[in-house]
Amino acid sequence: MRRGRFLPFFLMFLSLAGSGFYIWYQEGPGKERAIAAHMKQEAARSIPVVEEQALPPWEEPQVVARVPAYRVAPDLSNVANPEALGFLTTDERERLVAQGFFVRPSAAPDPVSLYRDNAARGIPSLITADTLCYLYRAIQAHAVAQAEQRLYPLLQSLTTRMLEGSRSIYRQVENPRVKEAARRNMAYFAVAARLLDERAEVPAEVQDMVSRELDLIYAAAGPATGAVFPYEVDYEVFVPHGHYTWTPELERYYRAVTWYGSVPLYPTRGKAGEVGAEPSDQVIQAILFTEALFRWSLGRIGPIEKWDRLYTSMSFLYGQDDALHPRDALRLIEEIFGRRPNLDELADPAKLRTFVLKARELAAVKGVPPVFKFVGPFVSVDRAILDRLAGDGVSGVRAQDLLALLGSETARAGDAHTPDRAARLEQMRKELATIPLERWHTSAAGGFLWALQPLLAPKGTGFPLFMEGPAWEGRNLLTGLSALALLHLEDWKAAAPQQEGATWRGSSPAVPVYVEPELAFYARLAWLARYTRDFLDGRDLLTGSAAERLRHFEQLATLLKKAAAQELAGAPLNGDQKQRLGAWGETMAGVLADLGIAGREGLPGHPGAVVTLYRAGERVFQAALGPPLEIVAVVPVEGRLYLARGAVLGCREVTRSADAPLTDRQWLETLAEGAPPFPAWTGNFLLPPPPAD
Repeated sequence: MRRGRFLPFFLMFLSLAGSGFYIWYQEGPGKERAIAAHMKQEAARSIPVVEEQALPPWEEPQVVARVPAYRVAPDLSNVANPEALGFLTTDERERLVAQGFFVRPSAAPDPVSLYRDNAARGIPSLITADTLCYLYRAIQAHAVAQAEQRLYPLLQSLTTRMLEGSRSIYRQVENPRVKEAARRNMAYFAVAARLLDERAEVPAEVQDMVSRELDLIYAAAGPATGAVFPYEVDYEVFVPHGHYTWTPELERYYRAVTWYGSVPLYPTRGKAGEVGAEPSDQVIQAILFTEALFRWSLGRIGPIEKWDRLYTSMSFLYGQDDALHPRDALRLIEEIFGRRPNLDELADPAKLRTFVLKARELAAVKGVPPVFKFVGPFVSVDRAILDRLAGDGVSGVRAQDLLALLGSETARAGDAHTPDRAARLEQMRKELATIPLERWHTSAAGGFLWALQPLLAPKGTGFPLFMEGPAWEGRNLLTGLSALALLHLEDWKAAAPQQEGATWRGSSPAVPVYVEPELAFYARLAWLARYTRDFLDGRDLLTGSAAERLRHFEQLATLLKKAAAQELAGAPLNGDQKQRLGAWGETMAGVLADLGIAGREGLPGHPGAVVTLYRAGERVFQAALGPPLEIVAVVPVEGRLYLARGAVLGCREVTRSADAPLTDRQWLETLAEGAPPFPAWTGNFLLPPPPAD
């Protein structure tokens, strides 16, 4: 009986010893055999379905415009505050009489300063769509950066699992060609692992290859042939830029994602960069990493689940993919090699040729190059649409064509003398009109283009005088072009200059305030902010600060939406609305300060930023953001007419050689010498700067 007293302790010892042996076995000599066994079991697993995000309820607002018709007296005698802005030139007065508004360069260094100046001088403020557009992109860009920091551990974990799977395959296969492809996959994933964590283990078989690649990546000296792939890679793309310079973690994330997205696996590319007719070793690499991705799991979340989450998250953040990815490869593998392929038979020349042929057909259907990549690259939907136009034979594709497709009549007017080009654009425009809501919102950029559409559309009767006619459509085209520039602006952080002792207040409630009544645009942006928050939250990519900022923006957009609806219905704003809108400059300043964005002139933080909108052959189309413009309009408020002033984003489209694009520094130097003219289509609303005091 006394021996029985020791039985519980003996059983506890066995339990602990067994657990310790299991851990040792899994992480030590038994790990490779366990992985190999599970890979075979995984061949029979059903393929996980990519998770889709449910869209919040959306109902297009009914825009009912009943603003009483009004005209501006030639001497401005029916305007309550004709002297609010001081001296007006003859041209400016004529534009106010004829079309109710004009736009001119502003003496204010940035939009925040303009609205603060309005409050200080008692000038009625015109709250523009431009300013809300800018706030959305600033908030959304910071939410993306924070989401990327949360994607970092997922990318790191997936990379580690893929390295382990590739190493297991390398040790299993015997066919020399397949074994060499497996060795290169080990190096491929080991490079990414080291980019994410400099302490990551590198298998002895590929240490020299990995060291060579890392040296080239960190040197970023331009085109060179590395050790993993037998063709030239432009290593200059590995230099972090924009918000990727904010933290070491974002720098590492950028380099790893760039490694996966910028180095393709060519199905028929051979050594030294030549393209041959026979399948390349890289196609075997693509098949092998697809097998490792889908067929390997040790009872935990498998690599494919991690890849699905990474892929859908990146698709939303960046745009649609621009290559064949592992799910595409899996379809071809199962069709040609079967659901349980013998990896040593992957070098079968006939089957490889069939695989390459089918891959080309699939790529043509998807509209992507016939190359494989593990994840990425991702192309913003606006660039994809312009690529489609160029592919359909539309000559001289430019950024304005996209705005024409989204509804801008001014952008379409330039094609009046080219019927064939106009017909092709009209066909594409009809196609875009049929895209369902779900398709637009597969990416954040697509949602942004969806939100822009009502802003670009011509306005009917019942709107204020200044929104009638082609002049306003031209102004909205300028706003649309600026919005595209903001879509691709990457550096949203700058040091905030302090203004010692400055105390700012909103306008007095007695000073009128008017919201540019783009009701549908505001409604769409409010909904888009909510959906962005829901999407990121559903994937555990939403930080508390990002959630609060997106929620605050939704409230601001809703504030403008309700004010616009009241203005269009001829109803007055209440006291709370007047107070909140009268402090619009302070509202913008608070949002930007919270984000750490500020600047001395031009856009907050961006006195002269240049972004690339589109590349076509040897030409690059860029947008150059400069100092703000100001819009002056005659607005109806509670039965009286007032001069009101607001901020408009100033943007110019630039076409340069792809070898010598315009840089931020060059653009700043150009602005210092004197701002270049805007395009001719701005002539019916954009006037020279106001005279000096």
